[in-house]
Amino acid sequence: MRPLSKLWILALCPFVLLILLPVLGLFITSLPFDPWAYINHNLVQKALLLTLKTSIIATIIAWCIGLPVAYILSRFNFPGKKFLEIIIDLPTTMPPVVIGLGLLLVFGQFGWLGKFFNIFGFRIPLTTSAVVIALVFRSTPLLIRASRAGFESIPLIYEQAASSGGMNEWQCFRRIMIPMAKPAWMAGIALAFTLCLAEFGATLMFAGNVPGVSQTLPVAVMSAMESDLPLAICIAVVSMSLSIISLTGLRYLEQTWRS
Repeated sequence: MRPLSKLWILALCPFVLLILLPVLGLFITSLPFDPWAYINHNLVQKALLLTLKTSIIATIIAWCIGLPVAYILSRFNFPGKKFLEIIIDLPTTMPPVVIGLGLLLVFGQFGWLGKFFNIFGFRIPLTTSAVVIALVFRSTPLLIRASRAGFESIPLIYEQAASSGGMNEWQCFRRIMIPMAKPAWMAGIALAFTLCLAEFGATLMFAGNVPGVSQTLPVAVMSAMESDLPLAICIAVVSMSLSIISLTGLRYLEQTWRS
């Protein structure tokens, strides 16, 4: 790659400033309140643990259900493929609050599936399970998109050679395609996990705001804003720091595996 010229540095500045200014503003404003002194606050600890737990579970589920979809889209042509691509991208374009409302109408007490679950005594809204469902719905498309690009970059000859060696399609997918596409789906994991850490609208609408049950860090910021601004700012700093750390760490691992 060639060195970056002054012209392109100037073109880069508006975007960098647009992203950095709110981040710097938040960190600088939080300094007088000593944000890390709030890390032992009961509300912060509950929200932090719940956010990490649900984000990890949701990312694992997104990987399990998204990777086969990404492979199918990258290797097969079938009727309705364009429609499926639109469906996959919908969660990234719909307002999160609308997504939460849709989930509530399906899984709520009087929803299509909610009525069925009520027969067996299961209630999904306002629970931790609702948080996970909302996160999976929001994050899976990002993982699919990144993984699909990785599968598409693998020459078809590898699958043909594996098939000639006696592997069936599932064995080829598991033993050849998944390892070779690892850098791509690891990038997808990084995007999906980071989005899970930051998800707010769908979670609040579908899972509510119950401390220790459905109150993730972004939702806790909103709750703290109503009564304690310094606490809200400090929770926001913790949330943003977690996103930065996780994204940096996963990108480092991605580069390590790529090399």
